Amino acid sequence: MSQSHRRGAKPRRTVHALVALIVAALGVTIMAGPARADVPSDAVAWAQSEVGQSSYQGQCLQFVADAYASAGVSLGSSPSAVAYWNSTGGHHDGDANPPKGALAFWGATSGNPDGHVAISRGDGSVISSEERNHYDIHVFAIGDRQNYPYLGWLIPPGVTPPGGDPVHSKTIITVKKTAQSDGTQQVYSVTSSDVLESWWHDGGDGVHTGDLITIAQNDIRDADKIVLPDGTQSLYTAVSDGVWETWWRSGDGPHSAKIIGGLSGVRKVIAAQSTDGGGHLTHLVYVLAADGPYEYWWRDGGDGIHSSRLSNINDPIAFARTVQADGIYQVYTATAGAVFETAWKPGQTAPQTGVIIGISQNDIQNIDKIIKSDGTNELYTITSAGIWENRWGGSAGAMQQDNLPGGVVVKKFVDSDGTDQLYGATGDHVQQYWWNSGGSGGSTLITISQGGIRAIDVSKNGVFTQLYTAAGKNVWETWRGGDHTPSSSVLVGL
Repeated sequence: MSQSHRRGAKPRRTVHALVALIVAALGVTIMAGPARADVPSDAVAWAQSEVGQSSYQGQCLQFVADAYASAGVSLGSSPSAVAYWNSTGGHHDGDANPPKGALAFWGATSGNPDGHVAISRGDGSVISSEERNHYDIHVFAIGDRQNYPYLGWLIPPGVTPPGGDPVHSKTIITVKKTAQSDGTQQVYSVTSSDVLESWWHDGGDGVHTGDLITIAQNDIRDADKIVLPDGTQSLYTAVSDGVWETWWRSGDGPHSAKIIGGLSGVRKVIAAQSTDGGGHLTHLVYVLAADGPYEYWWRDGGDGIHSSRLSNINDPIAFARTVQADGIYQVYTATAGAVFETAWKPGQTAPQTGVIIGISQNDIQNIDKIIKSDGTNELYTITSAGIWENRWGGSAGAMQQDNLPGGVVVKKFVDSDGTDQLYGATGDHVQQYWWNSGGSGGSTLITISQGGIRAIDVSKNGVFTQLYTAAGKNVWETWRGGDHTPSSSVLVGL
């Protein structure tokens, strides 16, 4: 594993600096098998030789694993095609032209929560087991599989594709907006191999962009960013087995250390902080792994990092966190078919988990959760058909649904004047809904003809509201406010 940094300075934490030195000294690089350029070709040749056989009905993942095993490479173990996709880096989302030997993936449906995987022949066709009315190994074109959502492709970790080095994806998978107290605006663009920071001052000399951390294994799954009370910037980068922390202050350089490890199938990370009555700061990091959410916490100068598994929820896809005014912590974990609430009061009650909403179609894509100033809890669940709203406490109301076919991600934002703003993204556009005591409305804020929207974030700067949309290799900024209609431009382009 390696990291590339923009600046250089003394580390903030001695224990983290020690961990970083140990990792650097070990030079750890995990390989799935021999880095021979003919491995993909050998795997494809074996798969081709199996065409017509019927011994892999319902076992598409086992079929591609055996193809690579024939070339001396282990793909490890995973319960389903979707789980393997979620736990493995190097995604090329939506790309329908995978190279020879790449694994092509399709997402879950209500009839098949496991999804589907095939091995590419490099000519637009793939080899797989059990496709539509076929019950044997056969060849088909990627575009022929109409009843499943196509996810994209990846090269198994450590395998060298024909013609060059392992492929590193530069698709932006998530985006995060923050701001410093001095007015510096910051946007963090996350790919499977890098987290980039873009920063600028209003009226300054433009947008500056640089790498904060690079993971050589192409294994980044997510990232989150917070600003601590003393001005320290802390970035948390999730990889498949844990979390890296990168920290820096104004005028100093960033420093990185892997602070969490030993997990499996990490999907997401949330960073937070808490200050007790004595003014002591507690660092909080929440990690969504293949078997559910975990909480990690520590104090500077304390006795190290503590951890707790919050609940046992298999194959989760997203999560969110809020804290009630009475000190109750809440973590919401979404699977394809339900959203679970885990609630507890630190130091007083143990975590308790229950279902908030179930979706029989098993097509939940993402969630967001807020608590309003009057104590109202609002949970937003986006599916492939639309957005569900659950409200309780405060001015609770009936559950309702907004129609939004092809939903991918949802974000809730409450303006300073009390106006509710809900943002729902599909693969190719972002829709805004708003409502207040004077009425309601909605509009399309941005349309991206190439599609590929993966994530959004929303912020407010003065009278202007900014929407940040990650799609393909770009982050788009859309701003509006006052009498200005929405205006969009590329903020980050890779």
